[in-house]
Order: sequence, then structure tokens, then C-alpha cells
Amino acid sequence: MLTIAYSTLANRLAKVKLPDLTNHPDWKVLITVQSGSDAEPDLSADDDIQFNLDSLALAIKKLQSSDAALLLGMAQDETGKLRKKYPSKSTPLNKLNSAKAATYEMVIDLEKIKSAGIRFDENFGAGAKDTYLGDEYIFICDLLSAGLGCVFEPIVLA
Repeated sequence: MLTIAYSTLANRLAKVKLPDLTNHPDWKVLITVQSGSDAEPDLSADDDIQFNLDSLALAIKKLQSSDAALLLGMAQDETGKLRKKYPSKSTPLNKLNSAKAATYEMVIDLEKIKSAGIRFDENFGAGAKDTYLGDEYIFICDLLSAGLGCVFEPIVLA
């Protein structure tokens, strides 16, 4: 039902803190290791994120009960402070208000996205040489352009 995916460099793999999925037998963890050596730049990776499993379960329920293909939530830093300014209530996403989305804030309905023929553009994001930013925004815009719904919910996911 849910895949929690981490992306990391080889030299940061040991820093990934895996969630305890004991109470969620139909959830799984996927770790992708970007090729890396000390000579390569330290790409921004989400290997330091800790997910709130109860919040993820709530986000899944909200996503399943909506027509949306993507739910965007919130994230806190290690002190508990929100990482950025978020809306205070449920808000439909558009091409203007989704520009600050981060990967670890996104929960997607893969079946809806695949059915619409949308694929993540691998020419952008961590691992891309010159276009390592903007991948989340491009993905959301692709979903919106295809007529798929995207929504923000004030749920702290990570």
C-alpha cells in the first residue's frame, strides 16, 4: 500500500534511519543508492528524513478518499519547527502554490499517475548534472497538466 523511498549517496547509507514498520505489514522501504565517490559533489539527498508513520497513515486515507493523485504535506526540522510556511488548511495545488514542494512532503497514488501516463522526468533532480533542482515542481505541473488533482493537507509527514 505504501512505499517509503529514500535516496542517498553510498557514503551516507549508514545514516539512513529506517522506520519501524511492524504495525504496517503492507508498507515497504526502498533505498536507492546514487553512485558516488568522494570526488563527486555532495548531492542533496533525503537520507536524513524521519517519517511520522501515523501521519502517513492519515495522509493515505485522505488521498484515497479524494480524487487527487498527489497529497502534499508538511515537514519539521529536527527541533520540531516547520521547515517553511505552509497553508493552515486543505488547499488544492496549482502551478503557482506548488513551487516549494519537497519530495519528502509528497504522497502519491501511483495507480492514478500510471493510468494517466505520467512519468517522473529523470532529467531533473538529485543525480542530474545541471538540473538538480525543480524535479518536484515539474512532476506536480505534469500531473496538473494531465488533469490530475493535487492537494495540500496540513499533516506533518516528516
